[in-house]
Amino acid sequence: MSRLLLATLLAGVLPPVNLGAQTLSGTIVAVEGATPIAGATLTTMRSRQATASDRLGRFTLTMSILPDTLVVSAIGWQPDTMPIGLVPSEALTIRLSRAVLIMADLLAVAAPSRRLDLAEHGQWTMPLAHARAIPPAVETDVFRALAFVPAVTFSSPLSARPSMRGYDAQDVTTRIDGFEILNLYHLGRVFSSFPADAAEQITVSTAPYPANHGGSIAGIIDISGRTGQLDRLHAGAGWSYGSLSAYAGGGGPGIRYFANTRMFYWKALDLVPNLEVPYHFEDLYAGAVFGTPERPRGRITVFATQDRAGKIDQRSYLHWDNLMTGGRWRILDQGAASLEASASVSRFTQRGEDVPGLYSIANTDIRNQFSRSAAGLDLVATSAISRLGLGLSLGWRSVTNRIVESVEIPDGMERPPFEFPAADLAAERWEFGTYLNLARQLGPITIEGAVRIDAAAGQRTTQPRIHARWAAAPRVELSAAVGRTSRLYHVLSESRSEPEFDFLDFWLSSGDSIPAAVVDHGSVDLRLDLSPVVARLSLYRSSGNGLGELRPSHAQRPTSQALFRFGQSRTSGLEAQLAIRNSDGALQSASISYVLSRSERRWNDDWVPWALDRRHHLRAFTQVRTGGWAWSGAFDLASGLPVTPIAYTLPVPGVPDIPPGTTASGRAATPPVYGTEHSAATSGTFRFDIGTQYSFGGANRRRFTLGLAIINLFGTAVAPFGDFMSQAAGAYATDPAGNSLPYRRLFDLPPIPTFTLRADF
Repeated sequence: MSRLLLATLLAGVLPPVNLGAQTLSGTIVAVEGATPIAGATLTTMRSRQATASDRLGRFTLTMSILPDTLVVSAIGWQPDTMPIGLVPSEALTIRLSRAVLIMADLLAVAAPSRRLDLAEHGQWTMPLAHARAIPPAVETDVFRALAFVPAVTFSSPLSARPSMRGYDAQDVTTRIDGFEILNLYHLGRVFSSFPADAAEQITVSTAPYPANHGGSIAGIIDISGRTGQLDRLHAGAGWSYGSLSAYAGGGGPGIRYFANTRMFYWKALDLVPNLEVPYHFEDLYAGAVFGTPERPRGRITVFATQDRAGKIDQRSYLHWDNLMTGGRWRILDQGAASLEASASVSRFTQRGEDVPGLYSIANTDIRNQFSRSAAGLDLVATSAISRLGLGLSLGWRSVTNRIVESVEIPDGMERPPFEFPAADLAAERWEFGTYLNLARQLGPITIEGAVRIDAAAGQRTTQPRIHARWAAAPRVELSAAVGRTSRLYHVLSESRSEPEFDFLDFWLSSGDSIPAAVVDHGSVDLRLDLSPVVARLSLYRSSGNGLGELRPSHAQRPTSQALFRFGQSRTSGLEAQLAIRNSDGALQSASISYVLSRSERRWNDDWVPWALDRRHHLRAFTQVRTGGWAWSGAFDLASGLPVTPIAYTLPVPGVPDIPPGTTASGRAATPPVYGTEHSAATSGTFRFDIGTQYSFGGANRRRFTLGLAIINLFGTAVAPFGDFMSQAAGAYATDPAGNSLPYRRLFDLPPIPTFTLRADF
């Protein structure tokens, strides 16, 4: 007799007794190694109470009717049930076994619940196992794997910068184990600098996210790192082209630890045309969980990475480093109330000489450092029908941003129509944040009201937010949210430079002349779990002020010296996702998503499309698992990006009439005069990727995986267009009058094969 059937019979035979509110607490961990499982849903079958486990796998649930049955489910884990006759005096330990993860599981894991935590609205959770199911480019990447999430888009297949619902990657906050980190990218922003072997899962939360988070106007990407297994040393290694990674973990009853490192070396990397330089990088992730597996108390995380391009002795190089360390500890853990303290220190540094850049004829010297230290307290108190959250944080931010031309422009050499703005900023400031949220259950409806306040350098923003969820039916859930998000500093960089060698990041603090970014959001989510069919529908809309960006070349004027511009934003869209699973014979799964979106900006004039606005986007994924083989395919079809048409060109005295973009120097002999910004529409893009993996085991728990993938199998055009025309381009844009204008694509992407080898033991 199965556990589920036994639990159901016990719950049906024994009469329910209302004993008043009693607190059930415990921890959810993996069967192997006692790794904490975060975000698991726990629901009582009789009283329909629900909760979720935290980052350390801990949970607290109010039991009002006994006996009852506890149902536990989590993405990537086999669900389990547990009959509860009496509330035990000691904390429970619930152990889950890993499940074969398929795409349908990522849309809806379990029946809609009445849990008081509303963080799942506008949220996608992706275990690393699913990230490996998407055909990789060179190697599995935690950011590129987010292509499965309809809310996330990229400027091109060569970009690992995830944009979110009409806002640039610079407006999205990235965290590792809940701690903020800046610029989590390697060279050219083509790869993230977090090694995939160190990731347990990736969570995407779109705005308006819960009020206990701040610092982002678009959303949050949170990478959760792995932990060691209990009483057993486990290790592994992987190889892909120039990249080599290795990991190891283990532990005992009081501590579990894990570490992963990745190295890459390329003797002569072609960074820009006719320039080859040596390049290498190293990444490190390490973490430890303290306390017993039944009730862990805290966690420490360390992350470091360094990139080295060029040679210092030749005074032509670019180095950048990331360092982050953070920890959290449960000070108070008494059933329905808990108090957690956290602290972190992060630093991002860029140093370079004679660095090629996109915004100057001359190369640049760079001396940048962005660091932040922060500490916080979070209090959570729950009852049977309510949940209170209260927190505060204090931080110290230091910014040094210096970017200057490395050489003077020789006399007689033509300059662009604007002067390169030498950045020279040194700023330090205190930052303060506090939030309060209160959730209450009203039958099948749960409502949460919250407010967050952020302050720094005399600036302050108040951000009210409201979330609501309705468990309309056993397999239907409807949720909605409205709220405000803000950020009191800007990180401005070119939004679609990949694969150009561009690391000119400008950091600006809001003040008298620089506005704070403030965005009001509204969204609705509908989830249907009609297994084997699972569906999700999302609607969203936002309106913001104080959005900043680098001024594009077509918007520069001879009288304008400012490289930055600030204005308003408005976005709206529909995201539909459908998945189906079939376990007859081979395990099969397929997912298809369609996004209809609109993102616009207003820079003191009329509304214009945003540079990365894609009106239509269709993506499909499929998986087939049989024996040790796993086959996958990905399909991506998107409408084109907006471009600014060239209305006409100005003749230069003494220079023949040569088409723009065709001179030997690569620069137009006849200067272009641009028309209305982003009023032309380029052709769309299409891409098809395939991949396969074969896994086989050996003695002593050894497991090997061979992988082969090809992205852009048919060699189709996948790159966006540049701003300059080329008569020989063979690609066209259409202006409002219907005229066909030839444009040059930024790059060509032939079919790229990838071979990977992994070993786990």
